Amino acid sequence: MRTTDERLDTAQALLDHQVVDEDGGLICKVDDIEIEERNGELHLTYILQGPGALGGRLGEPFGRWMSAIWLRLSKSGEPVRIPMADVVEVSSAVHVAHIEASSEVQGFERWVRQHIVGRLPGALE
Repeated sequence: MRTTDERLDTAQALLDHQVVDEDGGLICKVDDIEIEERNGELHLTYILQGPGALGGRLGEPFGRWMSAIWLRLSKSGEPVRIPMADVVEVSSAVHVAHIEASSEVQGFERWVRQHIVGRLPGALE
């Protein structure tokens, strides 16, 4: 993904972008990223998704409130992690090689669509 002549501005290239599967299906939005230090260099390791990841970026008090609710409702209390090894391309969307339809990533998105977005007047079914 990185070349010697250019650097990836991670925040601009990934945060809040749509994640899509190989068929173009919408999976989730990038809510945060996880970076690891190896030998003095930073490496992007995971895309994080869900309220547990987004809450920290939103600030007080809404972000803290969102994270607290997520901790009570989620099974693990951890944000969903998509390994960067699964990322095939970064363009206007983040394209991933494969994610199972039953995965926790899509599960949360389906729940929001069904229980919140789907109930709004004029929402598409």
